[in-house]
Amino acid sequence: MFADNEAQERRWLAADCYAWECPEELINDLYDGYNFDLFIQEFDSTFTETQRAAILLWKKRLDDFCDATPNWLDEKEVLADPGWKAIREGAKGFIAAFEDKWPPP
Repeated sequence: MFADNEAQERRWLAADCYAWECPEELINDLYDGYNFDLFIQEFDSTFTETQRAAILLWKKRLDDFCDATPNWLDEKEVLADPGWKAIREGAKGFIAAFEDKWPPP
């Protein structure tokens, strides 16, 4: 979802969007629901250099965005924010680095 601009625009701006279809919930889900920091910490030694670079760049962009914005976000402002566009590109880099290349269990 982080990489999909069309889905973000379609659902975040929809008159019938659900309460959880918003940028702050997407971010919270990644960090809290998927334990993003713990995932990085636990599996770092299994990442290739390309994977490590991609995930750390994406994390830095997310962290920088979160540090620079309020807890409650306006969807239109987020979609227009260059920092969010950088997050979207970071997500695409993460997908490319890990797609069909997950470390062994």
